[in-house]
Amino acid sequence: MYKKIALSLAAAVFFTACSVNDYNLKSPSNLTENVSHSSIYYKDIFEDKNLTYLLDVALLNNEDLLIAAKNLQIANSYLKQAKIDRQPSINAKAGASVSKTFDSSKAQNSENLGLSLSYQLDLFSKLSNAQEVKNLQAQKSTFDLLSAKQLVTYNIAKTYFNIINSNKNIKILENYAKSYEVTLKLREEEYNVGSITKSVFLQTKDQYSKIQTQLKDLIMQRDLYVNALKILVFGLNTSMQINYSDDIYFTYDLPSSIPSEIMTNRPDIAKAILDVKIAHKNAQIAKASFFPSFNIAAGITSGASDFDFATPAASLGIDILQPLFNLSKNKQELNVANLTQDISVLTYEKVVKTALNEVNDAIIKYNNATTKLADYDEIIENEKEIYSLNKTEFDEGGISFLEFLDSERNLQNSLMEQNNLFLAKVLAALDAYNAIGAIKFDNE
Repeated sequence: MYKKIALSLAAAVFFTACSVNDYNLKSPSNLTENVSHSSIYYKDIFEDKNLTYLLDVALLNNEDLLIAAKNLQIANSYLKQAKIDRQPSINAKAGASVSKTFDSSKAQNSENLGLSLSYQLDLFSKLSNAQEVKNLQAQKSTFDLLSAKQLVTYNIAKTYFNIINSNKNIKILENYAKSYEVTLKLREEEYNVGSITKSVFLQTKDQYSKIQTQLKDLIMQRDLYVNALKILVFGLNTSMQINYSDDIYFTYDLPSSIPSEIMTNRPDIAKAILDVKIAHKNAQIAKASFFPSFNIAAGITSGASDFDFATPAASLGIDILQPLFNLSKNKQELNVANLTQDISVLTYEKVVKTALNEVNDAIIKYNNATTKLADYDEIIENEKEIYSLNKTEFDEGGISFLEFLDSERNLQNSLMEQNNLFLAKVLAALDAYNAIGAIKFDNE
């Protein structure tokens, strides 16, 4: 018997040649250590009280967040189970039986009571590694919850800002629509008395129809945003009313390059790192399967006949279990675990590359919108002056109605484009904050 045990132990030592792969997580070289852009409390970024109210409601009631919170509770329960698995198992046992031989008319009763203890020695860290896997998975669930909070906040803020911008553009179009309506009635009266041609009247009517169509499209798009926002915040209770501010209020200060905090602020990068650690621990667990498992058992039992219990007897022993004919299976499991670890390292690199691209794109879009927006102050002033001059000349009969309409239409489009550029700048800043992972939810 001892010979077999020695042989099995020798086989285990032989298979330790199947080792666990090491790993190295590369750190991007284009991160800037000098730029500080650490996490910022969401109420310090979004100064609009209407928006922060919506965020507060959603952070408490959004289904995705509630699901993520439940998953975190499940992960913590699995972690507690793993800790319990490392503790001794104590069981009480009681039994009774009745037996009778064929040549006897009297039945014999027998009873037994006992208490047993079982404890598995963790000599090769299989149980401790399993517990660490559950601990890392619980940390992943924490980052899942943070990621869900960031995504919900980002989507609500983006939709809210789009609604405000739509309202501003609708107001511009409504003002011009009223002006066109007055002009159309005037042109209709002039046409009826023959002071203008039919062509001029139809051009005015056509312009009025176009602005009405544009206005309807904007209102429809705004209503779609409103419906989406209600679902994001209130779920199925879409009858709730939402208040909106007249303008977009958003404090932002973007870095000129990619800050190093991206590695610690982004939940997806943190999760990717944890996935590598989990895969490494699972590979160590697979390697531990080559070694024997040791289980200590102790117990106290007492037998009885007709409830006449004998003196309790104590026992103590150790069991050694060494796989002999499934070593090939264990080898393949270790191979799969090593490959899974390699994949997790590649996935980490892919996640980091995606994150860097997202931050870089957001910064470029922000700078581009900022540059364009700076030019529009002068453009608006010029077009306001052109419109005023053309209106005076048109009233005096110096230019045609089409020339006057062109200047009015250009001013209207420029005002709306200015709104759209400001929205683009804000959304680019929001994209950057989301990409960096800079929004936090605990005001510490």
